[in-house]
Amino acid sequence: MSEASVTLSDGPGISKPGRPVSAWRTGWKKFSANRFALAGLCVLVFFLLVAFAAPLIAPYSPSKIDMMVPNLPAGTDHHVLGTDDLGRDIFSRLVYSSQVSLLVGFAVAFAAVLIGTLIGAISGFFGGFVDTCFMRLVDVMNSIPLLFLNILVLAIFGNKFYYMILVLSLTSWMGVARLVRGTFLQLREMQYVEAAKAIGVSD
Repeated sequence: MSEASVTLSDGPGISKPGRPVSAWRTGWKKFSANRFALAGLCVLVFFLLVAFAAPLIAPYSPSKIDMMVPNLPAGTDHHVLGTDDLGRDIFSRLVYSSQVSLLVGFAVAFAAVLIGTLIGAISGFFGGFVDTCFMRLVDVMNSIPLLFLNILVLAIFGNKFYYMILVLSLTSWMGVARLVRGTFLQLREMQYVEAAKAIGVSD
């Protein structure tokens, strides 16, 4: 009796598994579908290029004082945007100010995310009294007029950019803390966490 050999072939209803899609690719696909996000990215890239190329773009030093040409109007020869009362070129100062603005922005964002993530994670993980204390702190911070507080602190300690970074960082973390806390509270209710607690796994 001869043995019959059967060859299995992929039917029309069977699809081969595709390549796994990375989280970065999925995130970029969602990001690129948002026109406002793409517009914001283009603006950010533009200011980054201006900040890094400031020595090549600016015709003068931002701190150069020339009392021979004070308060020139915009459109004057050699001074596109004019000069201030000390004769400093406004266009050059504007270009170089992008460096400080980006430094302050990135530093404040990083510090706010770091502080907010830490406080939100501790609050959501431990819950109870710890959660209550941190959330009341968030409520107190949200009740303070932050713009007035920032102006007051900068008026007392000066307008140095590191003071600005410190003040803005200490008054910008509350939203991140609430978001991270909510995520931790949601994770605590997951089935695998409940199962781990049921078999006696500690925190």
